[in-house]
Amino acid sequence: GISVVNPSNGVKNCSRKIFMEIFRSNGIKQPPYSIVTHSTDTTKLKYPGWLKKSEGWSSHIDDVQFVASPQEADKALQRLAARGYSEAIYCEHIKGDLVKFYGVCGTDFFRHHYPDPETTKFGLERINGKAVKHPFDHRRLQQTAFLAAEKLQISVFGGDCIIAPDGEIYIIDMNDFPSFSAYRQEAAEAI
Repeated sequence: GISVVNPSNGVKNCSRKIFMEIFRSNGIKQPPYSIVTHSTDTTKLKYPGWLKKSEGWSSHIDDVQFVASPQEADKALQRLAARGYSEAIYCEHIKGDLVKFYGVCGTDFFRHHYPDPETTKFGLERINGKAVKHPFDHRRLQQTAFLAAEKLQISVFGGDCIIAPDGEIYIIDMNDFPSFSAYRQEAAEAI
């Protein structure tokens, strides 16, 4: 009699390292990335970039860190290691507009918006600055988001993407149950 919104295997698939591999194997565009450890030669990484905790979900300010040099990358890796994480994911920074999106599979509910970079959880949205609102194919974003949700095996989802100046869409995060903050009532009805 308990409602299950997303199955446990889908929730597990939303762990960063897992979803990035699923995206890679299914041709879902995301920034170039690599797995790094404390022994990685960070001078060979392309800067700037993002150092991200590879396991689980972001819940701490150091789980996702913007780094502009090998020294910053080494310090970020040390902070993760101090918290017990032996590896991380390094993603190249994609310049463009950050767009948040939300959807419920099996319904027509799909919404997206440009977040206010000054009112976000950890303030990292400030890195990309105020949205320029590069033209892009809104239908393709919706199709890509629903494909990603299908491959992750989740029905209720949210995520973040970067819209590059050329209109290319890069998915940078997917969540199995986001806040739906801007669309709570609509999302609740769809769910």
